[in-house]
Amino acid sequence: MTEQDAFLFAAAQRRHAANDRTGALVLLDELLRVRSDHAPALLMLAELQLATSPVAAANAAHRVFQSNQSDHQALELLARALSAMGRHDEALHAFRDLAAAKPANALVRANLAISLLRAGDPRGAVAAAEHAVELDPSAPEAHAALGHAHNVLHQPD
Repeated sequence: MTEQDAFLFAAAQRRHAANDRTGALVLLDELLRVRSDHAPALLMLAELQLATSPVAAANAAHRVFQSNQSDHQALELLARALSAMGRHDEALHAFRDLAAAKPANALVRANLAISLLRAGDPRGAVAAAEHAVELDPSAPEAHAALGHAHNVLHQPD
């Protein structure tokens, strides 16, 4: 990484930390114009675009994951983007891969539970959420996923 790359990325991080999404995007765009393979910039771009443009977020995360299959952050962002796009089976596959790579991570298990719900498997979702609670009983995401999974499972048809 050149000094200019480091400067632009640090500036983008500061803008992101200051909740200046537009400023961060402008700096990331400039950095990626010069270094299109800058993985940390692509991941920050994916995170920033997730809510407004999940397709763009998926593309950025996928580029990083293709070049480094062990990048768990890229895989998680890709899974979240696929889910936001309504591509639930693909998101579920990615979340399962992430859960296999990070078996002790309660947040990953909670996300897997939500993905299972979206893919139409409430029983699997309950099991994944219960596992998340076992891994970290203080994780609110795990309890939220478990409650939601139980509600869906016990809804009358």
